[in-house]
Amino acid sequence: MEYETKTQTVPETSAGELYGVLIIGGGFAGLTAALYAGRSGLNTLVLEPQIPGGAITASELVENWPTRLSLSGLELGALLQKQAETVGARLDFGIAARINKIENVFFTTLDSGKTLQSKTVVYAAGVSPRRLGVPGEQEFRGRGVSYCATCDGPFYKNKNVAVIGGGNTAIQEAVYLSSLAKTVTVVHRRAAFRAEKIILDRARSRSNIVFKTPCTVEAITGAENAAGLRLRNVLSGETESLSCAGVFIYAGIEPNTRMLKDFVRLTADGFVAAGEDTRTNVPGFFAAGDVRSKELRQLVTAAADGAVAAVQAAHYLENSA
Repeated sequence: MEYETKTQTVPETSAGELYGVLIIGGGFAGLTAALYAGRSGLNTLVLEPQIPGGAITASELVENWPTRLSLSGLELGALLQKQAETVGARLDFGIAARINKIENVFFTTLDSGKTLQSKTVVYAAGVSPRRLGVPGEQEFRGRGVSYCATCDGPFYKNKNVAVIGGGNTAIQEAVYLSSLAKTVTVVHRRAAFRAEKIILDRARSRSNIVFKTPCTVEAITGAENAAGLRLRNVLSGETESLSCAGVFIYAGIEPNTRMLKDFVRLTADGFVAAGEDTRTNVPGFFAAGDVRSKELRQLVTAAADGAVAAVQAAHYLENSA
C-alpha cells in the first residue's frame, strides 16, 4: 500500500511557528534526537505526553547503560532532558492525535486542538504494555492490577503478589518486588525464560520468589480488589487458584502507532516500517526507538536511533533547502 502526500494549500488557520524538527515522544530515542538536532542548530521541539525520559523512568535500577554501573531510570531520563535543553531543544507536554503533510510542511494536531508545524518529524512515541485480555484485568486495573512495579510496588509491602511474564522487565520487576512483598510468584507460559541469565540468576537467589511454569492466566479474581489468579498448566491442563493481592503484568508491548495508520507504512504487527537509517516512505518523516520495526529494543538502540534520525533530518533539510 502506497501513501501519497497531499498537495494542498497550507491553511491560513494553521499559521504558527515552523519548527525544523518536531520530535513526537520524549523517551530515550526522542531526547537523544533532540540532543543531536540541537547540536546541529535546528529549531527543535519535543512533544511528550507524560514524563521526559519515557518508560525507563519507571525502573528503579538501570544497570546496562554504558559507563554507569547503576542509576535510577528517573535520574537517567532527567540527565538526558537537561543535556538536550542545554543545546537549545525545547520540551512541551501534549498528545499528538493526527498528522498530515501538505506540500513540504507537516501539520501535527494535538488532542487539545492545537496544531504544530514542522519541516521534519521524528516519531519516537514508543510502545505501551500489552494486555493479557483475561477476565478481571480491566475490572481490577488500579485495584490490584498494575503494569509498573516501581510505581505501585510500595502498596504491597508484606503482601503476596504475582508477576506475569518471562522477559527481562518481568524478572527485574520481580526482583524489585521481592524486597517489598512477602512472596512474589512469577507466572510464565513457558518453562524457559527470555530474560538474560544474570537477571534470572538474581531472581532465583531470592528466597521469596517462586516460579510457576508453564502456566497461563485464565482470570484475575476478586471482589472490590484483585485477590487472586486462576491458572492453567499448559502441559497437564490442570487449573489451580493462586492467592495474591497484586498482579503485575508484563505480557509484551504494542507500538503507539494508531494515529499513523493511514499516513505512513506500518508492518503487519503495527510498528513503523523503517530501516537502520530511520527513514520511512514519507520523505522528512523518521521513526526512532521502540516504535520502529527492529530486532533489539534497549536504551542503547533507542539512543542510537535518535541520533541517526536527527542527522537524517538535518540532511533532509539541507537537501530540500
